[in-house]
Amino acid sequence: MRIHRRAPGRPRLALLLAPVALVALLLAGCLPPPPPPPPAPVVPAGETSIMGPSRLTADQLVAYYRSHVSPSNTYRATGATLEQLAALFVTEGNRYNVRGDVAFAQSILETGWFHFPDGGIVRPDNNNFAGIGACDTCGNGYQFSSAQAGVRAQIQLLRNYADAASRTTTIPDAPVPELWGLDPANAAYNFDHYFAKGRAPAWEDLGNGNWAMSPDYSTIILQIYDAMLTSSGVSGAGVSSADVGATGVDGEIVLPQVHHVDVGADMPRPR
Repeated sequence: MRIHRRAPGRPRLALLLAPVALVALLLAGCLPPPPPPPPAPVVPAGETSIMGPSRLTADQLVAYYRSHVSPSNTYRATGATLEQLAALFVTEGNRYNVRGDVAFAQSILETGWFHFPDGGIVRPDNNNFAGIGACDTCGNGYQFSSAQAGVRAQIQLLRNYADAASRTTTIPDAPVPELWGLDPANAAYNFDHYFAKGRAPAWEDLGNGNWAMSPDYSTIILQIYDAMLTSSGVSGAGVSSADVGATGVDGEIVLPQVHHVDVGADMPRPR
């Protein structure tokens, strides 16, 4: 019977390596902790920061929508129910420190109350709730594989517009590939070097060539949001319907057609 002997020298090697491991542990304890996340950009007094937690719950978003949408603007988004979509906006927004409830108001404007009117560039099954890439010269908007991907892309884009210090290392998920690029390295580069990074810390900065062309773009978003707050019994943002136009049946805000800039102007479109 062959006897298997332990190779000589292994205990001695372990003894020699022990001090090295001890020194490594001591050095690791001396290393400084990782830097904290960058602070949210400061916006002028009286303006509404894009960054921050949602003030409204998903249930409040749904309640506002159901009580103000007209019967002709039926909900036609196919990737999620209204309740699921509202929850996505609040959850994804809070994860990215972006105002998901205001982003929901933005999407009401962009999609015509999630009706996606016939003849528009973005279709109900595109999971694109913010007109991303739907500029007059773009041909077609971006298409996302799920409602979550579409909401997350919108929130990531808003974070980039608002936060000049945003990087892939400071967000909770990888950049959405349908927007930023199918190759992870290219997607990270496109997110980190986005041409409009930090250009719009406040919702009032959108419009006039940031996201959309209309000078009233942000005012209409905040008008919708003010109505959402008021409907929920929360103090409003101070924007009245008289600032931008009339309301329709049952107080529904009449939404104009939105003309966009190409938010992906410096990025190849994944197809």
